[in-house]
Amino acid sequence: MKKILSLVLALCLVLASCAVAFAAGEPATITIDNASRGESYSVFKIFDATVSTATVDGESQSIAYTYSGTLPEKLAEVFTKIEGTDYVVRIDGKTNDQISKAVAEYAATLTTPDYGPTEATGGPLTFNVAYGYYAIKSTQNADKEGGNVISVDSTHPNANVKDKNETVPTADKVVDQHEYNIGDTLTYTLTFNTSNFKGNDKVVSYTITDTLPDFLDQVTVTSVTIGGVDYKVGDPAAYPQFVNKAITIPWVDTTAAKNSLYANGADIVITYTAVLKDSALTVDGNGNTNKVTLTRATEEEGPTQEHWDDEETVYTYAAALQKVDENKKPLAGATFAAYGLQATGSAGEYTVVTYTAGTTTLGTTMETDAQGQLVIRGLSTANPLTVYEVAAPNGYNKLINSVTMTPVKIDEEVKKSSGTIYYDANGKVTNEVTETSYEKNTFNVPLLKTAVVVVNNRGAELPSTGGMGTTIFYILGGLLVVGAAVILIARRKAQD
Repeated sequence: MKKILSLVLALCLVLASCAVAFAAGEPATITIDNASRGESYSVFKIFDATVSTATVDGESQSIAYTYSGTLPEKLAEVFTKIEGTDYVVRIDGKTNDQISKAVAEYAATLTTPDYGPTEATGGPLTFNVAYGYYAIKSTQNADKEGGNVISVDSTHPNANVKDKNETVPTADKVVDQHEYNIGDTLTYTLTFNTSNFKGNDKVVSYTITDTLPDFLDQVTVTSVTIGGVDYKVGDPAAYPQFVNKAITIPWVDTTAAKNSLYANGADIVITYTAVLKDSALTVDGNGNTNKVTLTRATEEEGPTQEHWDDEETVYTYAAALQKVDENKKPLAGATFAAYGLQATGSAGEYTVVTYTAGTTTLGTTMETDAQGQLVIRGLSTANPLTVYEVAAPNGYNKLINSVTMTPVKIDEEVKKSSGTIYYDANGKVTNEVTETSYEKNTFNVPLLKTAVVVVNNRGAELPSTGGMGTTIFYILGGLLVVGAAVILIARRKAQD
């Protein structure tokens, strides 16, 4: 009998070292100290337990574990039954890791819990259980290999365990499109996956930091949801705005227990709008990037060094025009305006302030420089400009027809398929030469390889008031007078 009881005591010590949930005593309890709000926990009995009050080698109470029937395949890999009994013992040579793995895989196949499932509310979660040897599963990381078995750190009747599973936070940033005109409104959507614990340390707040570079103006948070629920239901004006480029969201209540306010893994979704402006803006090249970062603070550690980042890039481009005469000589001083375009700058170089597509109202007048060039920066390639000549250089007639300026990507090899357009003195198109080539745009040129080339012939010269238009009549009149005098003198001589 002493031999059997010693074996049972050894079995108890073996199972205690397996790091799988154990409960003893009557009544026994299993408490999950860091149960994550919104996660469901289920307790599965692996083995029944019998308690002896006999004293064995100075131990006043011992526990033996039993299993009625044939051990399941996974458990049989690491456990065996004492011949002729239901008592379960570890197979010699099996390590703790092997046993934990086998129990976890077996627990993963179980679908009907002995206790639960119970959803955690943000504080510790306690189950009242009978004597036994238990495995605990949660919905957290349900697809994680190992069955989400939660290990125990105590062999006392009231066992306290820690949920070692953790949802890994993530950060994602998306902009509604990637090409813009200066002055356009951008909409960014920030999505973050969260967790209620960092290991056993409770998360008390999350902070979202956005770089908000100088090319963004009028930044306004328009929506905040957590777990799909409006953060400020019925009060959009109270959405937290960026303060020093950061938003901090409390994650626990104000009670002494600091219970989690949101379900574990709840998504934080923030949308904000901003206006693209010229300040510090890169035209083409690597584009204009801003980054968002998620960090968290915990109850024990405070602000942590961990961070999760994502970034988005938006682009804006440029369009060009060159005015020349029939000999390809540049024409300075030609003035153009485009529908819906307000711009700032000086001869040859202009930057968009705002662009309103679809309007038929001409905007800012822009002038070609000494090289006949007109470059407009800050446009989306989706918005070709309809441009009219407002005033022609001296000696040239103003164009009647419009010209289309198409924004292009710089430092990119493009197909050039539009060549030279010729106009007559009345501004009508007389000829259009189409050329096709592949060339690389460079901004320093600037953009001349893709510029719309507008050619004007000289206007017709009209007589000036008081010039040859009246002089000819004086000459003819004089000639007539002289002729009449000659005829008169000739007649008088004939009469004499």
